[in-house]
Amino acid sequence: MFNGNFRTFSELTTSGKSGSFFYYTQDSRFVIKTIPKHEFKFMKSILKNYHEYLISNPESFISKVLGIHKVIFYRKK
Repeated sequence: MFNGNFRTFSELTTSGKSGSFFYYTQDSRFVIKTIPKHEFKFMKSILKNYHEYLISNPESFISKVLGIHKVIFYRKK
């Protein structure tokens, strides 16, 4: 899916209020979405209930989140 090269993703920007960026894998099976800190905190607060719901309802159409990660880029000096 990700080989360490961001050029393997397609980017889609939205005109929505959040200004999030979406990155799609070449086969469009996976999406990476940038989120603001408040959305991250919200997701953490519902994570247990979200997981339990998806386990109990495997045919649900709710998007399945496979992970929440933080990426930090450093500039070379």
